Amino acid sequence: MIILTANLYLNEVCLINIQLDNKVDDKNDFVRSMLQRLKVKFDNYWGECNLLMPIAAVLDPECKMRVINYYFS
Repeated sequence: MIILTANLYLNEVCLINIQLDNKVDDKNDFVRSMLQRLKVKFDNYWGECNLLMPIAAVLDPECKMRVINYYFS
C-alpha cells in the first residue's frame, strides 16, 4: 500500500502540469483540442486547491524550498 502525503502529491501534480504545458501545442488537432480542454479543467481545479500543498512541501525536511523554487519560479 502506497501512502501519498501532501509534499509527495505536490510533486506529482506539478509534473502533470509540466507535461500538459509541453503537450498543449501538439501537432495533432484532436490531441491538441483535448489537451487544451483538460488543461483548462486542471487549472481551474488546482488554482483553488494548490495553496496548502506548498506549505506541506516546505515543512518536509527533504524538500524545503527546493521544490517550491523549482515549480513556482
